[in-house]
Order: sequence, then structure tokens, then C-alpha cells
Amino acid sequence: MRSYGVRRLGVVEADRLVGTIAIEDMVEAADDSPVFRYMNSAPVTMGPETPVRTASKRFIEEHFDAVPVADDDKFYGLLTSSILLQELGRSWDPLTELSWSDTLRAWGVSHLKRGNEISIVFVDIDDFGKFNKKYGHVVGDRALKRVAQEIRDSINPERELLVRYGGDEFAIGTLRNRDMSLAFAKHLERRITEALRGEFEEPVNVSVGTWGGKRSKERENVHYEATLDALINLASKHCQSLKTQKQLSLAAHMTDGTMGETAQVEGNSIGVVAVSVDESAPFSPAAVQLCAVATGVHRQGGRISLESVCFATLKALEGLLSGVECALEKIALEGEPGGEWVVRVKGTLRSFGREVGVEASEIVGTDPAMAAARATVSAFAGKPSNGERLQLPEEDEEAPPPSGFSL
Repeated sequence: MRSYGVRRLGVVEADRLVGTIAIEDMVEAADDSPVFRYMNSAPVTMGPETPVRTASKRFIEEHFDAVPVADDDKFYGLLTSSILLQELGRSWDPLTELSWSDTLRAWGVSHLKRGNEISIVFVDIDDFGKFNKKYGHVVGDRALKRVAQEIRDSINPERELLVRYGGDEFAIGTLRNRDMSLAFAKHLERRITEALRGEFEEPVNVSVGTWGGKRSKERENVHYEATLDALINLASKHCQSLKTQKQLSLAAHMTDGTMGETAQVEGNSIGVVAVSVDESAPFSPAAVQLCAVATGVHRQGGRISLESVCFATLKALEGLLSGVECALEKIALEGEPGGEWVVRVKGTLRSFGREVGVEASEIVGTDPAMAAARATVSAFAGKPSNGERLQLPEEDEEAPPPSGFSL
């Protein structure tokens, strides 16, 4: 025991725990004495399914340094305070008193294997990095704890699991279906905003995205871990998409109406702030800035300048429209000499196997490049030409390859 730095051992007979013995129990023992004379034959034990935090609480309250893990006298090993501290640091966050993401993965995989449909609800504190930098880590930690508490008080522990996913992000695994999860996400966002109003020098708001709860039959030979990771990733993307929409709405108000015409994305505005293109240099880049939060650049490569402007606009839009592919199919100048000219843009929105045709036009006026950018935004971020919006895809559908371009 001294050679291995071990202070206590479990004593077993045919895999059955019969007692424990500490190094101090054998200080005065003769070299040929049997171990059973000095062992504790009725030690306190813990079951192998004991939660880590429950074990930690017992260690503190009962001043344990080591406890054998056994079930019906079957010995699994010795749990020590050092092992427990290491595990707590890995799987449990002492600030919010929540488990980390590995617990969510174990919960999710277990339910998927039992055939239960699950949803993931992803919560992200808006602009927390700026908040933390402005008010300091003490205030930032207090905000994290308050958000965690409000989420904890909102869930049903019998059907849901809450974890701290990392940084200012939290994730909830729930057995709610898709519609119930979406309603719960909206309720949760309102509750946190209202509960924390006035507690800090500036508002603490959250974005809440969700995914799942839709599949009626699991695939054969499915990799449950991969399925769960996909659900978490899609819930996170949905959350980030909602956060981006808030930023767009704020940016639209901050420009004080100087952006000109805008297109609507789920009730929020995307406007063209600036367009830069050199029509005399067909190999120079075209750049388009949207709402001061997204910029796209496209090298003309010999294309006509308006075409390159459209591609640059699409690059900016793709950073804002999460999970959606924008395929430009046609751009044309239409009009008559001496009359009014318009730039018309046609294309397709694709997402996970679904597609919607889009089209829009803008009067050229004195700035054809600005008109091309606005027409592209109106087509791809406004109302589709067939009157139907592209719906969010099912999480188990695959996206098609991108289409080509024709002028």
C-alpha cells in the first residue's frame, strides 16, 4: 500500500466485498497476521448508480476519504475523494450547479434507444461577452446563475434535463414534441427577460432555439450519438438564427431610415447599406454590406458587374439565413431606350431537400449596382414568388447539391 501510495483497500473474497482496511489499521500488525483481523467488516458502501453529486455530498457530510462501491456485496472498486473531485470538475459546473453536456448526451442516447422522440432546446445569452467585459466577471457570473435558476424552475425534471453547455449557453433535453418545444422556447425567453428585468444595469436577454420532436420512426442501424449531436447542432443553429434576426432588427433601427428599401425576414428588416464595384475593372471584387452586420465579397472573374454584385449579396445573405442555400439562376436588365429600366433577379431557395422559386425586381435609377443588390435581397430574403415561405426542414432530410448559374 505504501509502495502504491494507497491509504485504503477493499477486501474481497470471490468478487464479494467482505470489508475494507486502512494502512493505519496495520501499523502494529505482525507480518504473518491475516488481513481479516484488522479490517472493517461492515463498511459504509455506495451503489454503482449513485449520482456523483449525491456521493460528493455524503463525502462532505460524513468526512469520508474513501468508500467502497458495491451492489449486493459485489465489489466494483473504491471511490476516493480525489477521484470524486476530478469527476466533479469534468461533469458538473459548480457555478450554476448544473451538469455539463456529457450528461445530456447520455440522457439523449438512452431515450433514443428506448424509442422515445426527444427535442433539444438551446438557450444562449445575447451579447454576454460584451456584458461580461463591461461589468466584470462577478456580475457576469451572477447573471449566469440567475439565468440557470430561471431555466431550472421552468422545466419538468421527470421529462427534461438541463445542462450548462458551455460559456453562456445552456441546453435542455425534453420529451416534448416539436410544437410544444417551440411554445416552451418562446415562454422561456419571455420568462427570463421578465424575471431579470431591473436586476442588472442593463437588460439580460436570451435567444432560445429548438429542434427535434418530429421523427415518428427511427432509422435502422442508427448511430444514436450522431443523431443526438445533429439535434444539438441544429438547435444551436436555430438559436443563432433567431439571435441574428434580433441583430438585424436592431441594426435597421440604428440606421435611422438611411438604408433605403428593405426586405423582410420573419418580421425583421435586411437592408443594403453599401455596394462597391468597379465596372471598368472586370476582374476586381464586388462587395455588398447588409445592415452593418453582414458583408459579402465576390471576385468578378470577368463576369458583368451586376452579376458579381448579386453573388456578393448572396454571400452576405447566406451568413444570415441559417440552413438555407441561395441559388442565383438569372439576372437581367429589362426596359426600353428612353424609358424606365429595372433589374430582375430570379433564383431558388433550397433547404434540406425542399425548394422555393424566388423573384424580385428593382428600378435601376442612377445606381444599377445598388438596384441589383436590393433586388437580390428582396428575392431571397423577402416573400417568395409563389407566395409560400420556405419551411424549416426536417432534421433527418439531406440538402441537395447547389445548382449552376445562367444569365
